[in-house]
Amino acid sequence: MRALRGFDWTAFAAMLVLIAVGTVSVWSAGNARAEAFFHGMWMRNLLTAGIGLVLYFVLAFTDYRKWAPLLSVPVYVLSAAFLAAVLVIGSEQFGGRRWLWFFQPSEIAKLAVILLLSALFGRGGRPGFSGFVLAAVLVGLPVLLILAEPDLGTALTLVPAVLVMLLCAGVWRRGLLSLIAVGGVLALAVLGAVHEAEKPGTSPERRARIMRYVPLRDHQVRRVRTFLFPEDDR
Repeated sequence: MRALRGFDWTAFAAMLVLIAVGTVSVWSAGNARAEAFFHGMWMRNLLTAGIGLVLYFVLAFTDYRKWAPLLSVPVYVLSAAFLAAVLVIGSEQFGGRRWLWFFQPSEIAKLAVILLLSALFGRGGRPGFSGFVLAAVLVGLPVLLILAEPDLGTALTLVPAVLVMLLCAGVWRRGLLSLIAVGGVLALAVLGAVHEAEKPGTSPERRARIMRYVPLRDHQVRRVRTFLFPEDDR
């Protein structure tokens, strides 16, 4: 009962809402496709969520602070090995090598990076620029391997998580805030360029001139275009 009183019911409720919204979104998107392969993906989403909920409750009632620092380095090394292996023997789906047997090593890499940075900076060590350089090297290795799959979306999910962790740990805060500002400006510039290139009435010649300076692949441009002009891809 004492453990239940300390349980974070707000975070649990938020997670259930996210699972529900995600499952409905997958169901809607899958059934909008003609291919039968996509129609049952919402059930896979629910199955994965169920496994995640079991792990969530196990970890919620476990004092992970005792064993997480001990496992951080082995898990990080193992995840890096998996990421390297997927580039060699991973199965190719939809133009990328992201799966190793039945799982995506990039998902393990997310947890591995969080564990390792928590162990390194959780006690306030290396607060200055040297701490940022160390974090950049440790995060850069899995990010580069994930980008090689290629999987830009998963690689980008590591960026906000790492930035928040470093800011909370007080690692080179002024420099990090400057990098966040620069990154925000660059992201807006890319969105603006894609909008200008893809908007109705833009000539092929003008589009080609603009996209020459946009560091995105064709499928990534299509995703951004769908975000900017959702009515074009219902």
